Amino acid sequence: MSGLNHIEGMPYGFIIDRRDALASYRTGGSLEAMLASLRLKQGLVGVPLAMDSGAGEPFLVAFREHHGAGEELGFVIFPTTPAGVDEGRLTVPVVAEKLCALLARLAVQPLFVPSLFAEVALALRSAYGAERSGTYVRRPAGGLYPWQTDRAIAFMDGNLSSPFTTADVARACNMSANHFARAFRVTHGMPPRQWLLHRRVARAKEMLGDTRASLTDIALCCGFAEQSHFTRVFTRIEGMPPGAWRRNGRAVS
Repeated sequence: MSGLNHIEGMPYGFIIDRRDALASYRTGGSLEAMLASLRLKQGLVGVPLAMDSGAGEPFLVAFREHHGAGEELGFVIFPTTPAGVDEGRLTVPVVAEKLCALLARLAVQPLFVPSLFAEVALALRSAYGAERSGTYVRRPAGGLYPWQTDRAIAFMDGNLSSPFTTADVARACNMSANHFARAFRVTHGMPPRQWLLHRRVARAKEMLGDTRASLTDIALCCGFAEQSHFTRVFTRIEGMPPGAWRRNGRAVS
């Protein structure tokens, strides 16, 4: 199958769940469906590799936010230039070639390790991936890679009603607490604790649309230790207490 000049008939591919950092194998109709979806979104990026780099057959590495979500972006990694791929959207520096060559070798290992394959693929996407708009995703100097941001936000969103520390989030991103806190601030313009309070207030605003929910219940569901703390934080961020927000009809129903 080597030497293909078109991506039709590509033998295999992979889908990466960014939130869980896992990879799964695709072939046949499932692979064709992914390719068709990515073509419609103009989300295919071609990455040509030298023949001696480890790429014997072209294959797809596609990304989605989580299991059940649609594909966002796909890299077609190939030893020669195929048709039907938007090659102009990606300049391939040496580090990208190295990552793609590593993916090509990992793809054909007798013992496939989904987590390792996903980490290498996410590194490629973080450094040289493209958003749907066609702009490039690059890590701000000293900031988080997109996959680290995705994992941090997924962790915090999934634990809004429970207490956790910055170190807990950092571990989910394979970082030290201090390094994570600095990088998060560079990327998001505020410390993770402040970002989390804004997220909890946003969740509380959604819940305020249900008039049956008491402010105490909303406070606890959003991770505040008590209603008074909830009220102070909400007032500081929104300029009025949560009860007034609800009475003024500004809650999201």
